[in-house]
Amino acid sequence: MNTTLHAPGSSAAKAIAVARDTFAIFNQSRNGTDEYIRHPLARRLIYTSGVQEVVETAGAYWLLDIIGTECTPKLLRAFEADVASTAIVSVKVEGTKAVLTMTYADDTPPVWTKRIAYTDFPVGEWLMYLACDSLVDPARMCTVLCLLTER
Repeated sequence: MNTTLHAPGSSAAKAIAVARDTFAIFNQSRNGTDEYIRHPLARRLIYTSGVQEVVETAGAYWLLDIIGTECTPKLLRAFEADVASTAIVSVKVEGTKAVLTMTYADDTPPVWTKRIAYTDFPVGEWLMYLACDSLVDPARMCTVLCLLTER
């Protein structure tokens, strides 16, 4: 059995800690959200405190930018056309590359895909729920992004 020890301040030790913490956040049992946060630029994207905790822990605010500028408009157009009002956003990371997808239903092909050439987001497949909503902001239809454990 090969065992590699990593010094506490090393980049490998930091990556392991981030992966462990991100995994814990994704799997933490939640009963809703503590607050909703509006994306500062993509104003029609609102996300939950659980999502905030994930992007903060993993240093992945870029993920919110992509979801807010690419997934949100696509889902809102689908909602207006009576095609879909909810979607699953998947972040699948292998090594240092990632593939982001959005699907409207289980076992259907993705309606949107984006490849990321480099990321330090933890390896694995991470799923989030994106839904059209007018309750959080009654003035206009927005999307709300949450962890599956926050629905």
